[in-house]
Amino acid sequence: NAFLLSYGDRFTIRDREKIYFGLGIRAITQQWTKIEGASAFGYDIVGGIIYRSGRTNLGFMINRGTVLQWANGISDNGPLGVRFGISHKFFLLNSLQLLPAIDFVQRQMFPLSANVGFELDWMMLGVLKDLFFRVGVEEFVLEDRYNYQQKMNESLQLTFGTGLRFEYNFIKFSLDYMYGIYRLGNKHRFSFSWYF
Repeated sequence: NAFLLSYGDRFTIRDREKIYFGLGIRAITQQWTKIEGASAFGYDIVGGIIYRSGRTNLGFMINRGTVLQWANGISDNGPLGVRFGISHKFFLLNSLQLLPAIDFVQRQMFPLSANVGFELDWMMLGVLKDLFFRVGVEEFVLEDRYNYQQKMNESLQLTFGTGLRFEYNFIKFSLDYMYGIYRLGNKHRFSFSWYF
């Protein structure tokens, strides 16, 4: 289980140029019922910055790596990670946009990998402002460090999702769902975001 607390803000450089920044802290609990002492509590810290110019975004993120303290006294430290990404929004129709994106991910002791995704945004009128459809591939390995490239890419991690963005007067929020097919098992992820 994980609980994420995050804060983000932005400032404008020029008319269509903005910088967004954020910091997130994640509290993590792990419980394995069939192994004595196999419960843990930990944390993770992540920070990032995005530069937006018109319809193009460039982003950079650094991740401290998860720190877990197990009930039996053993601690685990996840690898430090950095990520660089780019995206560009294309208008297909007046109310339809396509957003392709790619992230390059480098973590300590892991080969360089990429995440590739596409988001289709159907813009609407009224309280429901946007309906999103998303698809992506996570951790496509780009280098053959430790001879893992072929084996890792044989079972690609795929994600599919949808989202809704609502706006009424000064109240803005979104609901998102993601289904992921991962090497270690499938995942469902729900999120609620409130903008103020």
